[in-house]
Amino acid sequence: MGMNQIPPNFLQEELQAPGEDSSNERDAAKDKNSSDATKDKSAANIIDHIQRGAIRIGSIDKLPYEIRKVAIDQLNQLSKKGYLAVSDEDLMFLDHYHNYLLPIDQVEANLKFKLADIQATDFSAFKLAGGIPEGPSKEGPWSSVTRVFMANRALVMLREWAFVTDGGGTVVQKEMINENINGYPAVLLTKKAPSGRAIHELAWYSVDKMHVLLITSNGADKAERAFLKKLALAVPVTAPSNSRSENSAGESSIPGGPGENSP
Repeated sequence: MGMNQIPPNFLQEELQAPGEDSSNERDAAKDKNSSDATKDKSAANIIDHIQRGAIRIGSIDKLPYEIRKVAIDQLNQLSKKGYLAVSDEDLMFLDHYHNYLLPIDQVEANLKFKLADIQATDFSAFKLAGGIPEGPSKEGPWSSVTRVFMANRALVMLREWAFVTDGGGTVVQKEMINENINGYPAVLLTKKAPSGRAIHELAWYSVDKMHVLLITSNGADKAERAFLKKLALAVPVTAPSNSRSENSAGESSIPGGPGENSP
C-alpha cells in the first residue's frame, strides 16, 4: 500500500476499481516478491468475497486459512494488549504524506463526489494542510481523498472513499466491529510500533462512503480515542435504513447501511 493512503486495517479489505494506480503499491511489491502460491490464492479468495459498490459484513471463520491465522492473531493482540503491534515501516507514511499533498481547492475541483462538510465541527479548529487524492486514475477525477490537518501536537487525517463511484467495495469482519458511528458499524484501533510511535484509527462505513479517521498519539490513549470518536460523530453521512440482504455465504450486504450483526 502506497504511503499516499491511510492504510485500512488488515481485516477491512478494499477492492479498487480496474485501473487503480497507486493505492496498493506496497502490498503489490510484497506480492511480487512472494513465491507463496497459497497466500496468493488466499488473497484472490478475499477479492471474490467483495461485492462491487457495496459494503459487506463477513466473519473471520469464512476467511481463507492463511489470512484467517493473521486475523486471529490480531484479535488475540487486541484482547490481551488493547492495541495492534505494527512495524515502524507501517507508520512511515506519517513521514512522507506531505510529498502527496495538494491544495484542497485543486483536489475538490477534480473529485467524483462531494466532500463531507465539516466546517461547523471541531475540525474547524485545526489547520488544514491540504488533500491527498487517489484513484481510479492518477490524473483524476478522483474517488478518494484524505484531508490532512495539524492539531496542536497531533496529526489528524480524514479519508473519504466514495467506493460506489468507481465500483469498489469493502468487506468488514464482524469480530472487529467495536464502535457505532451514526448508526453504522465502525472499527476503532490503536497501532503501536517498536519505536514508540503510535496512531489511533477509526474506520466506519456509510451507504456510499468508507471513512477512515486517524490521529497520531501522544500517549493519552483513552482521551485520544474518545476525541477521535467525537470527531467521527460530527462527520455528516447518509442516514442508514433498515433494509438488508444476505448472500448464500451468510454475509450481509445492506444498501441503506450495514447494520450491526450478520450470521
